[in-house]
Amino acid sequence: MNEITVFTVCVYPKSYHVRKICERKYISRGTGHRYNNNGMIKLIEKIAAKLFRGLDMSWKNVILFALGAAVYTALMALLVPQSSSFHDIVVTSELWAMFGVIIFMNCKTPNEAATKVFVFFLISQPLIYLLQIPFHKNGANLLTHYPFWFMITVLTAPAAWIGWQIHHRSVTSALILSLGLIIIIYYGMHYVFCMVVHFPAHLLTVLLCITEVLLLIYGLLPGWHSRRLAFILCFLAAVIFGIRRFTVPFVDKTALVFLDKTKYPLDETWLIIPRNESVSTADFAYTSKGPALMVHFYNCSNNVITMFDNDHHEYRIDIHCDKDLNVFVEDRKPYFRLFGQPIQR
Repeated sequence: MNEITVFTVCVYPKSYHVRKICERKYISRGTGHRYNNNGMIKLIEKIAAKLFRGLDMSWKNVILFALGAAVYTALMALLVPQSSSFHDIVVTSELWAMFGVIIFMNCKTPNEAATKVFVFFLISQPLIYLLQIPFHKNGANLLTHYPFWFMITVLTAPAAWIGWQIHHRSVTSALILSLGLIIIIYYGMHYVFCMVVHFPAHLLTVLLCITEVLLLIYGLLPGWHSRRLAFILCFLAAVIFGIRRFTVPFVDKTALVFLDKTKYPLDETWLIIPRNESVSTADFAYTSKGPALMVHFYNCSNNVITMFDNDHHEYRIDIHCDKDLNVFVEDRKPYFRLFGQPIQR
């Protein structure tokens, strides 16, 4: 039975039940997949409409949102292993960016959006560190990381003001949304490579990034043509970030790295945290030549290793290797200094 025949049968019967039976037969004969896809899109659009246009972002709710996000993040930092997807909110910004979008999309004016997003980050970011201090090995030294995030907090105000312009549904708003999508794709590809190296670590974060992209595209772009262009942009961004990573030589080797004992009095009590576990992992090793870092390299990209001693002092090094496993170690330098304080993350 072809499409024209079914259409004729379904139009002319006067009985409501006969029409419904015909419609079900029509769906089962070739359009069910399209119907299911439309149903999924409608569900995404419904969720996006609630997130971006249906929430009450009063000052009370913004403050409660900030407190809840800070408590959750601090708990994840203290209780969850670094390789877990639930720990990723502590390290990278893909979920925090979505928090900002949810707030400014539910504001009525750009000035309101800028103010509320700024206050949200002004409350949540320092509170994350303050909640950890009594329980973290590094204690109050955790606050040395806050200047970097304070700088980011200041930038959230103009970013939210600009982001609010997405409400206009114009070419400018599409460009603004494109920047947000590229940031999420960047973090998503980062965690894809982490997941490949340590599967299934970070799997939930990869799925989260995909979900965020779908919600932003179907929730903030009005028509199929603009959505298709957004999907093409996301695909190209993913390809570019992927090529950038694959151009770095891959290795699969372990090396012992002996640090300068006068600068790094390393022992087994130190806490050792590599920033990017898809590049290299590190742990303490005691050898006949003395204490060392046992570093397993997955590729030749640079990585940052942060170490804490028992006196809550923090040490940072940049480390990478070449294809012949020649290891290069340098003291980690801050991005810059602000009022004498090093700005780094």
